[in-house]
Amino acid sequence: MKRTQHQLQRPIRLCLTLLGVLATLFAVTSPFVPVPHASYLLGGLLYSAFLSMFAGGFALAPRASRIGLILGGIALATAGIAWFVLLYAADPERLGLFISLLHPLQVTLIGWLVTGSIVSIYGWVKFFRGTNNKA
Repeated sequence: MKRTQHQLQRPIRLCLTLLGVLATLFAVTSPFVPVPHASYLLGGLLYSAFLSMFAGGFALAPRASRIGLILGGIALATAGIAWFVLLYAADPERLGLFISLLHPLQVTLIGWLVTGSIVSIYGWVKFFRGTNNKA
């Protein structure tokens, strides 16, 4: 029997639903911020829109691209946690060394986010071109 992968039937509806859920979650938690500014609220809504579009495009992307990116993200997160545990367990006074390692880790995470965005954009391009056959 041939295995087929189920396609995402309505990705735009999924993105709008995710945007609604994330925006609602953001709006509910925003009163707990000491001084919410308009830029804070707008930034949260834009970030929610980015996350929902990222998730939709990521689901539309080919399986090989998704698996590689997920495994890379898991390895990156595990490496970051392991560095923290090792440095803090070795000598709690040397936490400053860990903080100096945060910059390369932050650059790596931004690179992972950019790569994920490229995979997501590729999924959306395939969807809008109509070539999203069995990803």
